[in-house]
Amino acid sequence: MATLADEIRTRKDRAIDLLGRGKREAAIVELERVVALAPDDVFARQKLADVLVRVGRKADAVTHYSALVGRWAAEGHHLKAIAMAHVILQVDPLHVETQRALGQLLGRRDSNAPSALPTLPKSMTAAFTQPSPAEPPPVDAALAKIPLFSDLDPASFVDLLPRLERRAVQEGEIIVSEGDPGDAMFAVVRGTVRVQRCFDDGVRKIADMGEGTFFGEMALVADVPRFADVVAVTEGELLVIRRGALEELVALHPPVREVLLRFHQARLLTNLLRAAPMFVSVPEADRQRLMGATTVRSFQTGDEIVRQGAPVEGLHVVLRGACEVEHTGGAQLPPMDEGDVFGEIALIAEAHATATVRAASPAVVLVIERTVAKALLQHEPVLVALSALGRQRLERTRRFSAVV
Repeated sequence: MATLADEIRTRKDRAIDLLGRGKREAAIVELERVVALAPDDVFARQKLADVLVRVGRKADAVTHYSALVGRWAAEGHHLKAIAMAHVILQVDPLHVETQRALGQLLGRRDSNAPSALPTLPKSMTAAFTQPSPAEPPPVDAALAKIPLFSDLDPASFVDLLPRLERRAVQEGEIIVSEGDPGDAMFAVVRGTVRVQRCFDDGVRKIADMGEGTFFGEMALVADVPRFADVVAVTEGELLVIRRGALEELVALHPPVREVLLRFHQARLLTNLLRAAPMFVSVPEADRQRLMGATTVRSFQTGDEIVRQGAPVEGLHVVLRGACEVEHTGGAQLPPMDEGDVFGEIALIAEAHATATVRAASPAVVLVIERTVAKALLQHEPVLVALSALGRQRLERTRRFSAVV
């Protein structure tokens, strides 16, 4: 005797076969029956909506797409919800109810507000089985912050959505290449991507990133080249946020500029802590000051970063590339690589630069403004680490000078 699962599977297979033969209306009948039997089947519902668009039944398609937005938002799959809200705008540019509701749910809101789930209209929640009261959905617990999106007010969120781009990627596809200029960041809606870099001994994997993660954000916050290659490990879907889209958004909503500034500062701090772990001990209050006093600079091979005998504007951290160090008389000191810090001697001794530093390759350097960098010396782990580094370099300079 056939079970409900058997009937659902049979109808799905029949719908796929009908679509392959161009019989869309008949396929719609089968998919509508599947959705009626299994309202939680997101694959069938999305396929049904896609086919409805093709036959011109856009209003019906939007109904199903809106239900998918509500389902994914309620389950905490926020980027999937955002991507589907973007699809709705492509089908019906005047339909903003779903986008507005999603913006209220995911965007900036009062932390003391009641559960976010009830803010979703019934059109976004009624089609699916409701979560058990004993098991509140993940979104009700925390609304995990989505970089950039979560700091936008609902109106700005709605205006950003049509400016996003959706990009399908295939397994093995190169998404960005190390060294290329960048003007966009990416969010992984579905699939897995790999961050990798080329070294003398071959390609090394830096990290694999899955659904809900972001990459390429430095292209939005600083005029720097791509730090690494990013390749699709699996077939997937990305959201693309271009700098130009954000500039347009700022023109419409000037307060968004402050959102972008906070985003910029948070990303710089993340890169600083990753590159120079000595700063991990800095208390949160001082990290906030640090966020507002860091800049990122890009250098080409041979560019002078610091000149011996000249004032030093702050503490420097090499984020990408390599730097060469030269002392009076042309003595070459050991080079500096990613994660290395320089400018600490001038900072601690309140002196000028003791050596000249140039980019030995295309390099990206983070600079901590001098007064804030000096305040970091109040934290013993930072002071100890920088003092030890300074002593080692002074001793090394004396040895090299003696040889020369």
